[in-house]
Amino acid sequence: MKKSIILAAAALVASASPMQALDVETMVVTLKDGTTLSYNVEDIQQLEFNIEHIEEAFTVTPADGQKVIYSTIPSMLRVKAVATGDPTHFAFGTVESATAEGLVDGEYGVWLTVSAAKLYNGEFNLAESSDSYSLKLAKYTDGQAEVLEKVTEGTLLTKLNSKNRKVTLELDATFDDGTRVTASYEGIPTDVESVAGMIPAKQYGNELYYTDINGTEIHTDIESLKVSRSSFSGKTTYTFNLSDNVNMSDYEARLVLTSDFQDSLEKGVEHVLEMANTPGWEFRLGNIQLYCTPKDDSSYMYMNQADNGTMKITINEDGTYEFFVDIINSYSNYMGTHTDPQHVILHYAGK
Repeated sequence: MKKSIILAAAALVASASPMQALDVETMVVTLKDGTTLSYNVEDIQQLEFNIEHIEEAFTVTPADGQKVIYSTIPSMLRVKAVATGDPTHFAFGTVESATAEGLVDGEYGVWLTVSAAKLYNGEFNLAESSDSYSLKLAKYTDGQAEVLEKVTEGTLLTKLNSKNRKVTLELDATFDDGTRVTASYEGIPTDVESVAGMIPAKQYGNELYYTDINGTEIHTDIESLKVSRSSFSGKTTYTFNLSDNVNMSDYEARLVLTSDFQDSLEKGVEHVLEMANTPGWEFRLGNIQLYCTPKDDSSYMYMNQADNGTMKITINEDGTYEFFVDIINSYSNYMGTHTDPQHVILHYAGK
């Protein structure tokens, strides 16, 4: 009994005593990305601030962002000129790869084309020699590429050491959106047949992109597809129902195919067609009305005969369709020729 009284008293005293607090001196480091690191000062033995030299073999500085630095160019790919006078292509990125397709796994890629007259002939001004080169900067995200290719200023130097075959490449270019890219390379490139694979084809959903007369791009989803065939004309009309009214289109884009065109589409096969050279279709979106009419048709001269465009069509046995249309409002008729900035990219896959 006595022991129980003593334990109870001890517990009462403990509960009545205030909790003890301990002040610990810490060093807090906040990084630019917002990450906070905290260290107990008593655990720090030595603190130093050093200057570390980082090679800038490849840099990208977005107009509204911070410079991204890569200390090496892991791989330099080259496509040599096939015939005298042909340009030479170079491609590199932020990952090591023996193929252009492999560069897509990195963060950035550069595709540079240099004319035969400028190749290995020292430095030249990019703004003053726009016909002597082409330059594309690709930013990769999930296997897709956003590409810049309009250069406003900069310089390019290329040299070739005839003894060891090493190439020197020095690039400093600024694009029209303010993005700047630099590169410094010396080595022997890996020769390949093509570097086109470093710019993957854009993957579209069920959507339509429309560029208006002022060059402004407008995007809308395609909600459904309706298919109808006229018993009078035999034409098949594909009506793409849009989520927004684009270009006074009343929420619709239409592709009309003649019976001969429609019947020529083999099921389960992707048909890739040059629209200007493939008679038998009409495309309409608001005031855009484009055609490719057979020349022996009496209406040929009165229709807006398109001089451009790519169309892909797949009709499957299971009732699904896939359509892709990429066309600019450029055409000719009996009044002459017409071209404006209006541009349509349409993609739909489904029932």
